Parts: sequence; structure tokens; C-alpha cells
Amino acid sequence: MEYQNFTFPDYIYEFLDVSGSLYTPDYFVDIVGNSSNYQNINYNLLAYLVETISGKTYEDYLNEYIFNPFGVNNSRFNHTDYPVDSLAKVYFLDGSENLYEEPNYTSIGQGAGGLISAAMDMTYFLGAHMNGGEFQGVRILNTTSIGLMHSPQISAYEGFGWALDFPGYVSSTILDGYIGTGYGVRNYMLCSPIENIGVVLFMNMFDFRYYGQNKDVFIYIFEEAMKLNDIIQIPELTTISTTLLLRSIISLVIILLKRKKG
Repeated sequence: MEYQNFTFPDYIYEFLDVSGSLYTPDYFVDIVGNSSNYQNINYNLLAYLVETISGKTYEDYLNEYIFNPFGVNNSRFNHTDYPVDSLAKVYFLDGSENLYEEPNYTSIGQGAGGLISAAMDMTYFLGAHMNGGEFQGVRILNTTSIGLMHSPQISAYEGFGWALDFPGYVSSTILDGYIGTGYGVRNYMLCSPIENIGVVLFMNMFDFRYYGQNKDVFIYIFEEAMKLNDIIQIPELTTISTTLLLRSIISLVIILLKRKKG
């Protein structure tokens, strides 16, 4: 696993310091302020700043100020903090495209990724982004922060830690949010401000050779959610009801894929 012999935040120094074992001038291609390019290390550094300023671990900070206010607490960085039987298995493809199971692992990429979470936790987080920083009476982001995240900063399509447009997904609407990739996993957290629909999808098998197929599954689920938009917007339906409804759609996708394969 990449950087498996390092720990957070020590590997930040190894990466950024000219004497570090992970340092290479190839990563520093321009003068500061001249151009922009996404790098995980930038978000790792932000997570370290959160720890330094708050005096809390990044994980504790996330739980205290983002997840716990919603009454959910299933987000950790270390896989050993979970009972083994509660973790989804992670699958990968070898060079011959044979599917095999990988051991559970912990990523050191805090800030840029590595969070082991539950769909419900991220559903509340996405809901807050869709509602000006507040969801179901709980505010986790002030209006200034949510405004900066959801307005062009680096480019017309990039806010602070939030992508403002994902072209080529659902043709009838604009999607914003974020998509993440890890070793054997692919996660989508996208919403349509126009349709007022958001979908969180966790996949426990990913390989870039099947990038299109993973994307197609998300598109199918999002388009089905759009068809159900009138039902989802009924006030009596709760977030849990909506999530269960979408889980049914996901189950249908899995069944269809298994039948197609067979």
C-alpha cells in the first residue's frame, strides 16, 4: 500500500521537506500563485493545521463538529476501531482481471481521504451542503464557509474543497459535490442544486479499467432518484426513508449486474 511505512502527520514532512525521503522536485512545477493543480498533500496539510489549531486529532474534530451533532458516529480513520464483521470487504482486480479480496486497511491520507464511514453519516453531511450549511435543524457550516465552498475560487468549476460541476454524468442537470477513489473503493457524494436531489454511493470494488461501469451505476441510481423526486419531496418522508428507498435501488442494480454476468 502506498506510504504504508509512514504515519500521519510525519509523512507530510517527508513529502514537503527537501531532505525528506518522499521529496521530489517533480511535484513543484511552478512558482506559487502562478497556477493550480490538485494534490492530496495540500489537504493533508490542511488536516494537520486543523489538529494544530484545535488541539484535537483530525478524527475527533470531524466527529465533534460534523457527525456527532447529527447523532451519527460511524466515521473513523483506523479500520481496527471497527468490529471486523461491520466492515465491507474490499475487492480488487489482478492483472488478469480476476476478482480477489484485499485485507482491510488504514490509509494515512487524512484530509484528502481515508475516512471509513457509513452512508448515513455522509447523507447528513451532504444534506447540510444542499441546505446552506444546515440540515434537519443542525448547523455545521456557517453561511460564509458554505458560500466560499460553493462559489468559484480556483476556477469556474472549483470551490474550496467542493467541485461545482461534473459534466458527462446526468445530462439534464448540473451536479456538484465530490468523488473519491481509494485502493479498491470508489465513492460518490453528488447533488443537483436544481433538482434538490443528493446521492451518496459507496462502492467496495474499483479498478480504473472499469471506470465507466462504476460511473454508469451511479448515473443509473441518480436518474432513478430523479424519477422519484416527487415522492422524496413529500415532507412526511424522513432522510432515513429516502436512504432506504435508494438502498432498494442499489440492490436492484446489484441483482441486475449479477444476472447480466451470469
